Amino acid sequence: MRFSTVTKWIAERISRPNAQQAVGTALKKNPLPLLIPCHRVVASGKRIGGYALGVKLKNELLEFEKSLCSRQKEKRKAKKCKLKRKYRLMQV
Repeated sequence: MRFSTVTKWIAERISRPNAQQAVGTALKKNPLPLLIPCHRVVASGKRIGGYALGVKLKNELLEFEKSLCSRQKEKRKAKKCKLKRKYRLMQV
């Protein structure tokens, strides 16, 4: 998601569509990014973009989140299989 997309979205939600720059400044100065984790914002052209704590850490955070998602999917898949087996046993 591009930063300009985020600022435009927020500006529209507060009924101030021309306030993108003000929204961007407010987000940039916010020490606790509660709305959107800034490591998830990418530059235009799908480039990784910058990060206050360094691009290396940004990549590591994104990879960590990706691994968490993979593990969650595997857990859900395993749970589904268990439920199917249990249901089959109940039918016998």
